[in-house]
Amino acid sequence: MKLLDFSVRNFRSITSTNKIRLQALTVLVGRNNEGKSNILKALNIAMSAIIQHGDFTAFLYQEEEYNWERDFPVQFKSRKSGLESVFNLTFELNDEELEEFRSTLKLHGNNVIPITVRIGRDNYPKIEVPKRGSSSYTKNSMRVTRFISGKISFNYVPTIRTEKTAENVINQSISTQLEKLSDNPEYQAALGKLNELKQKRYDDIAASINSPLKTFLPGIKEVKIEGIFYDESFMGSDFDIMIDDGHQTSIKNKGDGIKSLVAMALLKDYHRNSGASVIAIEEPESHLHPGAIHSLVDIIYKMSENNQVIITTHNPLFVQRNKLEANIIVNGGSAREAKTIKEVRDILGVMPSDNLQNARYIILVEGKNDITILKVVLSRKSGVIKRALSTNTIVFKDLNGVSNLSHEANNLLHDMCNFVALIDYDKEAKNAFDKAKSYNLLSEKNVRYTICSGLNESELEDSIRLDVYKSELEKEFNITFSKSELSNSKLKWSERLSVMLKKKGVNPTSAVIAKAKYIVSSCVEKFDGEVLVPERAGFIDGLVSLIENTFLNEMQEHSDCN
Repeated sequence: MKLLDFSVRNFRSITSTNKIRLQALTVLVGRNNEGKSNILKALNIAMSAIIQHGDFTAFLYQEEEYNWERDFPVQFKSRKSGLESVFNLTFELNDEELEEFRSTLKLHGNNVIPITVRIGRDNYPKIEVPKRGSSSYTKNSMRVTRFISGKISFNYVPTIRTEKTAENVINQSISTQLEKLSDNPEYQAALGKLNELKQKRYDDIAASINSPLKTFLPGIKEVKIEGIFYDESFMGSDFDIMIDDGHQTSIKNKGDGIKSLVAMALLKDYHRNSGASVIAIEEPESHLHPGAIHSLVDIIYKMSENNQVIITTHNPLFVQRNKLEANIIVNGGSAREAKTIKEVRDILGVMPSDNLQNARYIILVEGKNDITILKVVLSRKSGVIKRALSTNTIVFKDLNGVSNLSHEANNLLHDMCNFVALIDYDKEAKNAFDKAKSYNLLSEKNVRYTICSGLNESELEDSIRLDVYKSELEKEFNITFSKSELSNSKLKWSERLSVMLKKKGVNPTSAVIAKAKYIVSSCVEKFDGEVLVPERAGFIDGLVSLIENTFLNEMQEHSDCN
């Protein structure tokens, strides 16, 4: 299960939001006091209401969760209707969950389940399942909600991380990880070894957070978790986290910053075996020294591999440069998906020289289709590059034609960016490189060509296996062709394609060739298997080595400076 989208109306400063489509990692950006934190608080209220609804037939919110006098917008309190805060969530069941849902509840329908939570003056959450055309869902809203609630895990780390909130996250995370022992045969066969096994698990958990904490807080020497055991149940356990930062003391005696960092270090390995797992964090960069931010970015991305993560931030390093729709702009009491990187930069108050748009390391390519192909190919070739791409430490930049090479290289050098370029092996690209080199903008050390064995000129598509895209190309142009008709020449791919299309009666205009290139890139993106022709893909290995060597050296220099 996953949470598809969320919206809120009439909660604190948020009068309404568009549906916020949740990605693996969703980033809320906005100026101070525009409502970013209120959106996460609203999500926390809604998720808590649904989860608790699965355990209790009725309950009243505690004041720290929702209080109408405090949380309903002041400007609307005098009106006669619409006096509720409304939270809308949409969940999606996977095939296995849908089958369980149908067999358990005897309800039919698709795998999309909407849930609405309304809270008015009485502070009592009213939960509905407003599924269109399915009155049976409305009649069985309590049963539907209870099914959903049993499949949800939610962790919320607020920016004001008091001792209570930080310790709650820590306790919940450790208790959840301890539940993994319930399937341990040794545990089941020998309850007498309970204390030993639990302590071993505590040691493993402590080991997993030692490294990130030492990165965040270099003064920390060691972290230990000491267990106090009462019986064989997990709920009967208690524990204390001992942190040695020169003085070994309980986490209860440490500051809020250390507590919140321990909470996030624990959550990085959180994984729910089934159902939805959502982690909401307000300003994860709070309490961190600047040199630790890049390590935290890695941890946030690791969380998003097994959970849906939604954060608020003022730091451009968290911005999703390669997935623009994952950035939500919060402004004037509303929220919407970002349309351009410029508006994200503007809302954060970041100047271009601060490198939001250009990141830490750039790969220049001739066109957007090259980006699609290279994301797949480079991620499969190199774990280092895959991780750097996922954390936006490395990004691609589209030249929109190789003739712009000198212009873009000059801009990147002006912004002190590290970059490499991959360009076609043809006359136009060679001329563009020579021009840039004459202006001392580029040299052979940071440029690679798409050189393919056996071809006089070549481009990226020449390295892609024909069977990856042949059927889609035939379908698009309503033709059939043999392998030899597209391969029997030393011309580069687009020129061979033009010759073949002419033979089939298709006019190979620039728009037609562009469409064909798009088809190739789309097929590569979807293809589950090897996409490269080995004897023509040597330049890819050269590009990987160039990126890894330059990137890793740059990372080491950055680390040394810190």
